[in-house]
Amino acid sequence: MFEMRDPIVRQIMFAMENQNIGYLMDMEKGQLVRPESVPESERVSSSVEIDPNARYQPLPDWTSADGFQLMEQFVAELHNPMIRDRLQEILVSGKRVFRRFKDAIKEHPDVERRFYAFKFLQMRNIVFEWYNRLRELSGLDVVELGADEELDDLVLSNVTIHEARPVPATLILELDRQAFHEAYADQDSAVVRYLYKERKSRLPGPGDARSTVMAAYTPMDDLCAFVWLTRDTLDDGRVLSRLVQVYVLPEYRGLGIGSTIVDTTVARLRREGAAAVLVSFPGASEPIYSLLERVGFRGLRKDFVLSPGA
Repeated sequence: MFEMRDPIVRQIMFAMENQNIGYLMDMEKGQLVRPESVPESERVSSSVEIDPNARYQPLPDWTSADGFQLMEQFVAELHNPMIRDRLQEILVSGKRVFRRFKDAIKEHPDVERRFYAFKFLQMRNIVFEWYNRLRELSGLDVVELGADEELDDLVLSNVTIHEARPVPATLILELDRQAFHEAYADQDSAVVRYLYKERKSRLPGPGDARSTVMAAYTPMDDLCAFVWLTRDTLDDGRVLSRLVQVYVLPEYRGLGIGSTIVDTTVARLRREGAAAVLVSFPGASEPIYSLLERVGFRGLRKDFVLSPGA
């Protein structure tokens, strides 16, 4: 089976959107071919009923309904109410929706870039799910979805990271609450609310002098990620920093922003000569643990919860 690389991913995505030609993938060469160039006896008629031994495989299904659903999902996650409302009006109008949507986002370059990055990530996930399904049926190991350097460069070149002054304390607290509930999504909601209330009571607020918030902003000054730090003074006068929260808003995940803001924050703490930096947000996901370990954190403690009857 061919090795999946970024150029091939993009070719598959382009072919998926072509509603006129149902391209097939040559699984040996990693090349797209037209159906008429493949002997009928070697064609697989459906992407649902997969024959893992077939050399020529149909691509993942992608219809205009899928494209419309993707636009709806993107608009639902926009934070700019003026642009969001206009795009929602276009989606419910039923008239030349795709063309009008593209024309509307073109008037706002940051939103346009964000949409195409969002679209790329969603479709890339579909492509890798299809590819790994074929690998599994063929008895091969699945492959992890890696970063796309071109996409990362596109997004990160338009994101600025600096200390938030003044700190949008209300927004940071609300996003911190969301992050906490995401981390414990499989637990009893009343217990999670209690745990968060207890945690909040032990922390200085994000606007407190003992707190620092490093924030990532889009060119339209929308917050897309943040790191919340608190500081304490040791008995020898040195400063102990505590990483309270790392959060990337859902529509910006998978673009390398989390890695970049953590790298920036850790570099700053090293320049300031912090005695140590502790991690203090429970329930962190595996990607967060991997990210922190990559920049030098060790011995991260995981939290365990016992639910009655489990």
